Amino acid sequence: MEAQKIFVDYLKQNDLKNTPERMVILQEVMKLDKHFEAEVLFEHIKSINIKVSRASIYRTLDLLVQCDLVNRINFDNTCFYYETTMNKSSHDHFICTECGKIIEFYYSEIEKIHKNITDKFELDISEYSHQIYGKCKDCKQKKSLK
Repeated sequence: MEAQKIFVDYLKQNDLKNTPERMVILQEVMKLDKHFEAEVLFEHIKSINIKVSRASIYRTLDLLVQCDLVNRINFDNTCFYYETTMNKSSHDHFICTECGKIIEFYYSEIEKIHKNITDKFELDISEYSHQIYGKCKDCKQKKSLK
């Protein structure tokens, strides 16, 4: 597994322990194909009868963010959401303010805007965050039926 190699190398380079708990957390994170909260990950791991502390979840997620295997995103200023970066291309997010649904999308015009900004101001963008908030299709339909 490529993610495991990246993580193990990161731990070695930073003189951190490679524990079974960290490897379990990594494996479960890599299985997820959606945005998740740390508490949801904790409950999931608990539900499959693996003993990992809540603190280990949070510390390991921090390490996974530091070694670029996971992105940490704050959509609503109340908690962090996480998503894996493995095999994912650049994308943006729409967040429904009614139901909380998160929709990932790619729009080439946004990439062109970033290129124009970097060229115009001679910048090197290492990371960016772009979120759009509103009502999703389902919530709009529910409201129109009332």
